[in-house]
Amino acid sequence: MTLRMFDRNRRLWRSLRAGAAVIAMTCSVGCEVSETVQVPNLSPATVQILSVTPSDGDTLAAATTIAVELEYRVNEFVEGGFAVGATAQQNQAGHAWTLLSHDGKDFIVLPKAAGTITVVFDARNALEKPDAKYPLHITFDVRQLIGTMGASAIVAETQPVVYKK
Repeated sequence: MTLRMFDRNRRLWRSLRAGAAVIAMTCSVGCEVSETVQVPNLSPATVQILSVTPSDGDTLAAATTIAVELEYRVNEFVEGGFAVGATAQQNQAGHAWTLLSHDGKDFIVLPKAAGTITVVFDARNALEKPDAKYPLHITFDVRQLIGTMGASAIVAETQPVVYKK
């Protein structure tokens, strides 16, 4: 079971950037695994969209894949410690879902501290949610990986790309 607690509670986790905190994460729904994670000081990072297909304002269907080329920089890079991901929301304050990459991963680990990366995301897992509504706002981000259970904290994100039905 992959924990997406950091994505679901973005505003709370953004406030943790100023210092470290201890977070107890516990699986629910029949899972007895728990882990206490020391959240490190989060590394400053930047990310921007160089190109995205389909473009901002285009129609997005469940069968659509989103190809994005990102330029990123992580100031205090640690190999294997940072990744790029994508999050879909109904609006800036709505429910959020992590998009899966074309090969089924929640995020793609960054190979170096700075550069460009092209990733293909599948829109299906966000658009097939029963409460998904349009317009759909998708942001791309750099995540600092924390702990051993798939937790991450967003350290930089793009402006949203907005799609219509």
